[in-house]
Amino acid sequence: SRRQRALLGMLICHRGHVVSVDRLVDAIWEDDSEPQRGKAALQTVVSRLRTALSAAGGDPRVIASDDAGYRLVADASQIDASVFEGLIGEGAACLSRGASDLAADALERAVGLFRGAPYEEFAHCSWARAESTRLSERYADAVELLATALLDRGAHREAIPRLETAIEAYPY
Repeated sequence: SRRQRALLGMLICHRGHVVSVDRLVDAIWEDDSEPQRGKAALQTVVSRLRTALSAAGGDPRVIASDDAGYRLVADASQIDASVFEGLIGEGAACLSRGASDLAADALERAVGLFRGAPYEEFAHCSWARAESTRLSERYADAVELLATALLDRGAHREAIPRLETAIEAYPY
């Protein structure tokens, strides 16, 4: 459900850190004036999300709870945003060592993980804006680094369309 996706999105944005019940309630019901809000309603959303994760073959224990709230307990390899950023770091490191082919490969994989605006469904929600902006900026960085790697290895014809697309999407 939308609330389950909002809960998961909020926990991913704050991966590894406890998010308080109050913050989660505010995030999940941000644009809703429904009277059923609060800890009990949040527990229902968490329970349903855990059930959905389990039904999809995932581990429901990735949504951990304690007295202060909830947090996502997942390996970085399970979160696209973490994999994306890791590949950008790997590509940048390869590029700085002059390994343009390895850099281009890592950066191609990073760019390939980016499938539209991050948290697009929740673009109107305050909790998603900063992370969406940050990830979009990282995408622009990845495209720039990829173009640099392609130019370094002499693949100018591959670099130019990428740069044109990036300039169109990020004119500044």
